[in-house]
Amino acid sequence: MLAALATHPDAIVCGITAARLLGFGSVVDAADDEPVHLLVPDRGSRRSARGVVLKPRRGALSPDDIVVMSDIPMTSPALTLADLVLAADTREDAVSLMDAALRSGTLTDVTLARAASAWRPGCRRVGAWWALADGRSESVLETLTRLLLVDHDLAPEELQYLVRDDDNRFVARVDLAYPSDRVAVEADGARFHGHATRVRSSGSIPPRSGTAQGSVPHDPEPLFRDRRRQNALTRLGWKIVRVTWADVTDRPPEVVHDVQGALRTLPPGPGQALQ
Repeated sequence: MLAALATHPDAIVCGITAARLLGFGSVVDAADDEPVHLLVPDRGSRRSARGVVLKPRRGALSPDDIVVMSDIPMTSPALTLADLVLAADTREDAVSLMDAALRSGTLTDVTLARAASAWRPGCRRVGAWWALADGRSESVLETLTRLLLVDHDLAPEELQYLVRDDDNRFVARVDLAYPSDRVAVEADGARFHGHATRVRSSGSIPPRSGTAQGSVPHDPEPLFRDRRRQNALTRLGWKIVRVTWADVTDRPPEVVHDVQGALRTLPPGPGQALQ
């Protein structure tokens, strides 16, 4: 990036490169061959060099649109997110990027980013997506699961819900929850198995590969802790629906059916016999 700026002194770091430097989160981890994205003044045709993508800037940026970190000028968090959302291939890609930006604390809400996208090409296409942003989603998989459930009128009542026992002692924090029905949906992905879920530099979610998304970790202790945790939730009458990346991307109707089934079945309360 520094080499690219040295050859383009009038440029500003933008896009996925700016998002990574701003700390948007693991959703924007770089691929080894990812180019550096630079915003340059629109002065006719400029050919991007190998490893660098030049994006023409039409019109002047306001001071609020630029931040400087370690002497490196880059687009502001709001403008960076707006650029990425407008370029996203799908709603799922866009909302995953929004969630990552909010989760990192770089932005407290998407109001400024949405304003930065106004009147730009694609703003109508993404307009309804901004309301779906929620920084409590801790991974791409959690975002995809939430969107799938929202689409089927199964919007979770809570995210990252703290379950406590009758003595108010902490039992577990569940990804997506319906406390009124004691149903939890757990996204078994990067967090549990320790594998990073990435989004390509274009902002799109990668297809599922043969990697160890569902493999058992070398250290069995996390698996044992998870089983003890699930047993504790079951004793309190909670029903657990577990979903994986493959479930959400390849078998979404099954995920919806499982959640609907769990919600239709009234779980037993504490002290009641478990069927």
